[in-house]
Amino acid sequence: MKVITFLDRQWMRYNPQKRARLHESAQIPTHPLFLENQDIALLWSAKSGCTLAVKWFFLQRNELDKAQDYSSWIHDYRIDVYRKSAEFEAGVHRAEYGKMRYIRFVRNPFSRAVSSYLHMVRTVGDDAFHQPFNTFLGRDIEKSAGATFREFVDFLSQVDVSQCDIHYRQQAHALEVDNLIDVDHVVHLEDVDNELQSVTKYYGLKPASIDSLSSSSHNTTRSASGISFVGDTPHVRTDADVYPDYRDFYDFDLVGSVANIYAQDFDRYGYSTRL
Repeated sequence: MKVITFLDRQWMRYNPQKRARLHESAQIPTHPLFLENQDIALLWSAKSGCTLAVKWFFLQRNELDKAQDYSSWIHDYRIDVYRKSAEFEAGVHRAEYGKMRYIRFVRNPFSRAVSSYLHMVRTVGDDAFHQPFNTFLGRDIEKSAGATFREFVDFLSQVDVSQCDIHYRQQAHALEVDNLIDVDHVVHLEDVDNELQSVTKYYGLKPASIDSLSSSSHNTTRSASGISFVGDTPHVRTDADVYPDYRDFYDFDLVGSVANIYAQDFDRYGYSTRL
């Protein structure tokens, strides 16, 4: 028996709880993505450049064209094909053995909170998604004049952001929070071009054009910043889908609230709690 195989089995034998937690992480909606042959795992979050991250991942696997032919929404291929593949299971297995080096895609929590809010008010016809927010408000946002960002932040303050819907769940993964893994490289969406180039060179991966990967039907068009404060203005889906810059949604109190709600993300990924 090879020494490395023996050590792997010992690691598994004496860390059953850790092994189980790593296995469980592969079952959640924001499951890790594995380049199992290179022992690299990618952690991602909804509303944090997830489309770009998943496209980049499939590019590295030589599956991007196949994934895009399968569906215009890249996550269909991730869920329907990759998640059920033998390659995914091989990645899970190697993660359980503690083999993986982790890359993490993240986004400024201030920007992401606004994106999560706009996703809520723009997603029409999804009663299950809206139901917790509607219950909190005591009204249906689709049958009223929408909702304000302040109302959404008040809602976030009442939910467990470590367990809630992935579109407004904190970015910090349970594996990170519980110190079950170490993240080797953090890719900040605000500097994704430079940081992803560095990661690509470090691991010897395929270079990618960020512009070609970043298009998404979930993106919103933003106007220039500094026009006016809109945190108390109800928003709904519009035909133009043009919304103010995320900074215009904040006043002093909202900055403090979001900094508190997503304290784990601000702390862990080096973002300032000042807007």
